Amino acid sequence: MAEDGSEEIMFIWCEDCSQYHDSECPELGPVVMVKDSFVLSRARSSLPSNLEIRRLEDGAEGVFAVTQLVKRTQFGPFESRRVAKWEKESAFPLKVFQKDGHPVCFDTSNEDDCNWMMLVRPAVEPEHQNLTAYQHDNDVYFTTSRDIPPGTELRVWYAAFYAKKMDKPMLRQACSSVHGMWEPRPGDRGPLGCTQEPDVSEELCWRAGCAWGGQSGWS
Repeated sequence: MAEDGSEEIMFIWCEDCSQYHDSECPELGPVVMVKDSFVLSRARSSLPSNLEIRRLEDGAEGVFAVTQLVKRTQFGPFESRRVAKWEKESAFPLKVFQKDGHPVCFDTSNEDDCNWMMLVRPAVEPEHQNLTAYQHDNDVYFTTSRDIPPGTELRVWYAAFYAKKMDKPMLRQACSSVHGMWEPRPGDRGPLGCTQEPDVSEELCWRAGCAWGGQSGWS
């Protein structure tokens, strides 16, 4: 369609008669058309082999486990275009918080700019959550917070301190540990004696097996 709204005419070059035609060559007939192969977006083509994308009854899509995923399986880093601010906040917004205090936003509006992690739906209830999102250095990772059997949808929410940085609520406001009910406060130590204070390097605690947020690591 031309800019003025009129139908645009596509001319075809004929090598044999050295002329353009508005359809097929009147002497030699039509050309043989070969179309490009269908190419998946970067987000879909980067999906690990032990995961699959399924369409749900409401038309939405989710990421499901094909094989058993054990607790503390890490995915990432999350790949996307990084911007100073969003034009529109996504259903599960992500940022990295730099040492100078300025956050950088992840733009997940285009599947060709992101890896498969953009397709994971956020959890809306505590029992739905089986992935925890957290920042480590200047990247964001998802780690399984429990064993995930085959056929289960992956659903993510923020780690405790990361949720606070993102100004998002926790799905579980308090956690239970060997010391009873406990909620992390700035400057607190982990209930199992972790010497790493909560900061943007939450993975340090995660790898150490601490109990921030009520599980082994941040959750």
